[in-house]
Amino acid sequence: MSGENFINSFVSAMYKSENRLKQIYSKHLTEYTTTINGIIRYIFCEEHKDEYEDKYFPEYFRIDHTVWTSTKCTSIDGVRIYNWCFEFAIEHENDCTDWTYEMLKLSFVDAKVRIVIGYVDREQVADREGAIIKEQAKYIGDISPDDEFYVLLLNNKYDDTNQKDPFDPRCYRISKSGDDVSVEQRAICKCLVR
Repeated sequence: MSGENFINSFVSAMYKSENRLKQIYSKHLTEYTTTINGIIRYIFCEEHKDEYEDKYFPEYFRIDHTVWTSTKCTSIDGVRIYNWCFEFAIEHENDCTDWTYEMLKLSFVDAKVRIVIGYVDREQVADREGAIIKEQAKYIGDISPDDEFYVLLLNNKYDDTNQKDPFDPRCYRISKSGDDVSVEQRAICKCLVR
């Protein structure tokens, strides 16, 4: 389905629900939004079920933590014009087999600093963390030289048996331009408070 086909299906469905939408728009915005979301879901999961049913995810793209800055907003004829940007986008993934997924997600976010905090089983992964990060980075877009993309990996076996450094944090900075991917392990402060 093309974007134009989606828009035509959406507008057609709105007209079919016109009376109901008119009744709730000004009085019940939450119900109105729920109805509109239902129309969108219907298009993907009913009208185009064979193509999209297993690919449709509403409100999927949430980011664990963001910091953003804004300059003064303006308006034209009462419509607000925004100017803001993400300074930080941070994802934390506690599944030691799935933190690479968060790398891909953050690659779609335009932020000056993107950080994935994950965990690894150092016995299983050994010292191949950089190679794993580099392999996943093949599937993300270019990273501007002015931007920072880090992966902070912690040992997933932090218990009383590992007295030396229970978290054993390791930090990697990713750079990417075209097919050229660089993963550099960075020194970090391991100031443990005990």
